[in-house]
Amino acid sequence: MKLSRNEVIGLLTAFGTMAELKGAKFSYFVAKNGEILQKEFQAIQKAIEPPTEIREYEQKRIALARQHAKKDDTGQPVVQNGRFVIANERKFRKEINDLKSRYGKWIEAEEERRKEVDAFLSEEVELPLLRIALSEVPEDISAGQMAAISKLVVED
Repeated sequence: MKLSRNEVIGLLTAFGTMAELKGAKFSYFVAKNGEILQKEFQAIQKAIEPPTEIREYEQKRIALARQHAKKDDTGQPVVQNGRFVIANERKFRKEINDLKSRYGKWIEAEEERRKEVDAFLSEEVELPLLRIALSEVPEDISAGQMAAISKLVVED
């Protein structure tokens, strides 16, 4: 069956939610397809892993943000909407700009690499996924779970 790599990731996530559903044939279907999807997912992870320099830059960027963040009563950085609240924006910007200048060529290359990753994730791969008869699908499957596996379900 052909799936985009993005669909592989979504389907693997969906299979992870089905571990508790009953039925020998369905459990086999989930286990075998999960193995196939997991192997492809590992290959995807390896292919899209950012270079060491970008991981290093991100660690330093986060450390700077943490260092310049306002602190709460316990000394922990204040976070709002998933972002650190910066105490001195001007000083922080200067240090971030210095960091960006040291990693400039890697940051530019990363922007291009991310476009390539998006294209890579959109590409289709052929996987030998098992199909299952609708009559073998557990009654207590949710609508979301059914939607996720619908391409693999064959009507009786």
